Amino acid sequence: MLAAIHITARANAVWGPRIFEPTIAQQVTGPDAAALADETRQAYEQQRRSTHTPDGRPLGRAYVTIEGFRWLGYTSDLADLDLVTAGPGDSDATVRAVTRVLLEWRDGDWRVVGPPNGNWAASAAPIESADGYTRFPQGG
Repeated sequence: MLAAIHITARANAVWGPRIFEPTIAQQVTGPDAAALADETRQAYEQQRRSTHTPDGRPLGRAYVTIEGFRWLGYTSDLADLDLVTAGPGDSDATVRAVTRVLLEWRDGDWRVVGPPNGNWAASAAPIESADGYTRFPQGG
């Protein structure tokens, strides 16, 4: 589970290419890993230009909390879980989503399998609350 949290968090455009590029190259596997690298790079470039952030620099802060999880399956070489995240939405409302993350044991470590077409939105769905999930202490 820690691998899922760390890798998905670090494979985000907000941290800049010094973080997301090696994370994806070294810790993401599967047929859609290259697409994730491309999608993340494109998202970074688009946001960087709109915020006038110097190339290579982080885009800012990430206002997301991981609130909980649910194991869906686990073997010695595969793990499947849902992660619940929460962040700010419109009108000061908290928005939650659940994201399905598949992990594969490879070369002595857990790797995240890239999401379909390199797009985490294809593995995510909005939810109202983290009820029914194992919550992290103090909300994440």
